Amino acid sequence: MKKYLSIAMLLVLSNTINAQKDPFEKVQTSFIIGQIDAAKIEYDKVVTKTPAVANTANGYLWKCRLLCEKATQGENLKNAPYLINEAHEAFMKYQSFDPTLKELSSSQISSLGLRPFDVVYAANFTIGRGFYQAKNYDSAYFYYDRSAQLAKLSMSLDLRKNGGVLDTIPIIMTGYSAQNAKMLPQAIANYGFAIDNGFGGKDDVDMYKYVLYGYTELKDKQNFDKYLATAQRVYPTENWDDYKLDFMEKNTSFEEKVALYDKEDAAGSLTYTGYMSYGNIFYNLTPELKQSIEKDQAKKDFYHNKAKECFSKAFVKNTSDGLAAYNVGVIYYNDYNSQDDLYREGIKALQEFNANRVIEKDPKKKVAADAAFKLKIDELKKKNAETDAKLNALADFSIEWYEKSVNVIKEKADKSKQEKQSIKSAVNNLINLFEYKRNRVRGKDVKAFDAFDAKYKLYDELYGKL
Repeated sequence: MKKYLSIAMLLVLSNTINAQKDPFEKVQTSFIIGQIDAAKIEYDKVVTKTPAVANTANGYLWKCRLLCEKATQGENLKNAPYLINEAHEAFMKYQSFDPTLKELSSSQISSLGLRPFDVVYAANFTIGRGFYQAKNYDSAYFYYDRSAQLAKLSMSLDLRKNGGVLDTIPIIMTGYSAQNAKMLPQAIANYGFAIDNGFGGKDDVDMYKYVLYGYTELKDKQNFDKYLATAQRVYPTENWDDYKLDFMEKNTSFEEKVALYDKEDAAGSLTYTGYMSYGNIFYNLTPELKQSIEKDQAKKDFYHNKAKECFSKAFVKNTSDGLAAYNVGVIYYNDYNSQDDLYREGIKALQEFNANRVIEKDPKKKVAADAAFKLKIDELKKKNAETDAKLNALADFSIEWYEKSVNVIKEKADKSKQEKQSIKSAVNNLINLFEYKRNRVRGKDVKAFDAFDAKYKLYDELYGKL
């Protein structure tokens, strides 16, 4: 009985040893000594005899190794990128069995170590570069992205033993390809990964700007705020207000814009550019908003006054830039013209009422008719006097801000096109305003008349020089 048991135990041991024998042993022997064709023949024998082993970690790894060596021979990589496609697929299947690449990274034999990883990584990058140079950006993205994923894998596993330092080149080139291929989400995902890992030199600011543009278009406030904060930290001298306000303008309601402005204004965090941008938002209302508040004068006045507030605060922030002061002057001047129209209408109404008066001849009715007429005349005169007072005040405000603008801009040696247009417009309107002020006191106040006349002549002369 014991004899039979011993024989059975030997059979089990023999089967276990055979089961543990590496089916790719002959493949490895040929491969290590550089006989790649012989190794391929041995590989085909193994998987033909036992097809199941092809779908194991070792099966995929050996397939990848053999394909990589074939791909790097002669012109194969250039002429047959499909070899790398197969090798890449085999490597990814191998990695699904060995996520940490222990088999590769622990090997003491260089040809059995990280070489297939390096070949697949480099070949994908090289093929991607070829497509990129040919401006075939969709295909460039496909291959660059595969090299980028391998770069991220190398980083996470610290395969290079350098502390997991990011290999930025494939990441950035993947982003460039996606951007050129109009693949916005893919582009900003790659740029964002690079930024998250500390990428960003003096020549890389446009990448940060594109990420902010991208998350604005995707209406992703969480990521926009995240990368805006990073951009402000990495490039503190850049103007990021325009990006913040662009996101707000495209992705918030008008009520939210007002609330955000009030919050930032109260916190004192708004810059000159911020105030100018908000001023433009509140002054140049969208057609939809204009239509919705067409019959709501209180709302129209509210936004109008907000715009004046923003531009005036912008000038306080930067008194060396006359455009903010010019904008305030324009708003008051437009209000002045609207009020002037009302004043003229009031004078016309008074004249027409006088001209159309019917004289009551019945003595009994004349007293009452005259009293009613006087009451209406007094009412029209009072209204006209109030309109005139508002008109005069608006003229004073417009003069004040236009003169601030002119005094700043005229001293600039190099004026922008916008500044040249603004100062000419401001001076022209100042001529009109001082003509109004002069005519208003004509025959009533000689001193005031002379002062306004001098200003009129001053700006009339300046206009001829612009």
